[in-house]
Amino acid sequence: MGKIKMPTRTHGAGLAKKARLSWFAHLKSSRTVRKIFTGAVPVFLIAFVAAFVASSIFAPAHSSDAATINATIGTSDYYIDITSSDVNVGVEAYPGDGRVSVAKTTVTTKTNAPKGYKLYLSMDPSATGTGLCLSGNSSECIDALPDALPTNLKTLEPNTWGYAVSSSSTGVPSTWSGAHSVVTNAVPSSVSQTFSAVPAAGSEQLIQTTSSSNTSGVGVDLFYGVRATIAKTTGTYSNTIAYTAVGDTTTSGESDLSFSPASYTRSARYDDSKTGTATTQQVTIYTRLFTNMPSATSPTVAPTVTFYGGPSSTTANRTLTCANPTQDVINNVLVVKCYLPYTYAATYNVKVEIPDYNYTAWGTYQYKATWNTISYMQEMTTDVCSEATPIAAGSKATVASEANEVYLKDIRGGGGHLVRGGSAGAYTYTYQAGYNSAGYRVRRLADGNCWMTENMDYPQTSSQYYYDYDTNITTNSGLSSYRYYTKTDVDNKTTVIYWRPQNNYITNSNLSSCPSGGPTDTTVTNDHTYSGLGSSCSTRTATTADTTSASGQAAETQDIGTYYNWAAATARSGGDSGDAPNSVCPKGWRLPSGAGVSTGNKSFATLMSAYSLGNNSSGSTGARRYPLSYVFSGVYYWGGGNLAYQDSVGAWWSTTASSASNAYHLNMNSSNLDPQGNNTKASGFALRCVSL
Repeated sequence: MGKIKMPTRTHGAGLAKKARLSWFAHLKSSRTVRKIFTGAVPVFLIAFVAAFVASSIFAPAHSSDAATINATIGTSDYYIDITSSDVNVGVEAYPGDGRVSVAKTTVTTKTNAPKGYKLYLSMDPSATGTGLCLSGNSSECIDALPDALPTNLKTLEPNTWGYAVSSSSTGVPSTWSGAHSVVTNAVPSSVSQTFSAVPAAGSEQLIQTTSSSNTSGVGVDLFYGVRATIAKTTGTYSNTIAYTAVGDTTTSGESDLSFSPASYTRSARYDDSKTGTATTQQVTIYTRLFTNMPSATSPTVAPTVTFYGGPSSTTANRTLTCANPTQDVINNVLVVKCYLPYTYAATYNVKVEIPDYNYTAWGTYQYKATWNTISYMQEMTTDVCSEATPIAAGSKATVASEANEVYLKDIRGGGGHLVRGGSAGAYTYTYQAGYNSAGYRVRRLADGNCWMTENMDYPQTSSQYYYDYDTNITTNSGLSSYRYYTKTDVDNKTTVIYWRPQNNYITNSNLSSCPSGGPTDTTVTNDHTYSGLGSSCSTRTATTADTTSASGQAAETQDIGTYYNWAAATARSGGDSGDAPNSVCPKGWRLPSGAGVSTGNKSFATLMSAYSLGNNSSGSTGARRYPLSYVFSGVYYWGGGNLAYQDSVGAWWSTTASSASNAYHLNMNSSNLDPQGNNTKASGFALRCVSL
């Protein structure tokens, strides 16, 4: 705390009427109010205290003359020390309009905050109004100037007081460009001195700002002015001022934001809970600002919190607002609290804006789903997959009762499900939407991975774009010639990768075979000179899993899906040999490896080995049983322009090329199950993706 005491002497017209009162103003960093008398002359005091706010959010380092703000952010400790110098001023009051008296003080601030601090001034929260009021008589005051904005500096009117900031001090805001730099105690009435009113608590005025740490201290000169007349009653006039600060600890290489809870696990499927605002989960976002300002909990302008990213079929769905944001101070650290919206499970970029301090910060926040709350293919993660119990070989559970099965949609579309109706000999198949009908059956199989157990059904057109936030595209390095591009995401911060196919895709909703001819440029002679960028053929003709399944298992109706040549399957990222880095699988999924177990455990060979299925007729039968549920979906031959071997052959692309013209695949007929088949990349095979 500090205080100013002002004994006064008053001048009248003529010596006979002179009644001298000596005013003496003293600003000292102390909470003690002392009355000062000059000889035997009657004295009244005008005293006000320039104080550091003492509240529950901080404790002064010294009770006499310092305010210290301490905070721990991340793994580092930070501080701000604020001190003020003593000041003495002699004041003379005259009849009529009186005369301006000015006191100067220097407020010095030290900090180790890497980006410095902002220093503010206001009345103390415990202050009564903004005037200097007579001790014991709060109705008699020397009023504050009527306008508290430093952009409207005014000459002190009779019986008013105010303050100004020296324009020669370091870090003075531009709004104080008209402030004076007077250093004398007595200011002649002919000198026009302009001031601003000290604002009420909650409306703090910025008086200094720095952009880096300074442990030696940076000072700012303040001038307190009073114009008093003899009309005022003799006595002590006082009130309390607060100096508060906001430190910025932002550093390169550290996250700007931290969150509590650190991540959010959605409690329901997104499609079941996406309407309305989620008010059941509040998140506390810790910024890198710290402060001793009580009014930080009552901002002039509310903060905003925006979530960007996540998988989505539209750009609009990639910008989310955290509802009902509020500010708070926890252990001196400025935090923002808001209620999370329901959204897809993913990692999001989070932008926090605090207008009161012109502060913008970024962080990342993870939404999670569980095996029971996952809705979309793009929400699958290693953690989600690990929650399900692997379905071991010889399982006798029925499809209907199998707890380790989920139906997941593809955010991009496709993935509908055929539902069988009618009776034996007259079955009908209807393509339906809705849980347990739309989306793909996904199971965690005995190899420890989650697999699609239905063929991928995602026909494409040349006007369609694949984005890395919803598709298995992870890099565009060296792939620009294959029409990979980048652009700035909706947050104007993140770069996203996208790929656009070149050829039109053949699609038809109910075909027994795709039409002849097919897209142009489909013959692959050398993968790097191939002019087409991939083609597919889609059909929704029904087929079923093997009806000779183990006892207690139900036959499954399957949509045989879309046929892709290898260029289309790998999103045109593959080379003459080895694994293609990308695929048209949903984000979080990939094509299985096809060159045996040497490429890892996400291969057709490893999966078949987990169920002891060999390259023979019994292996083929086992692959067509629950829970693998492979089907004879046939092969589309672009060279001949026809779909062949439906109900007798199945083929699924891997990510692995064997040569410039061929790639590995899973090949199945009634007599064989070959996880390392090798065929021309121009063929149209089905796809089944495995989770990353």
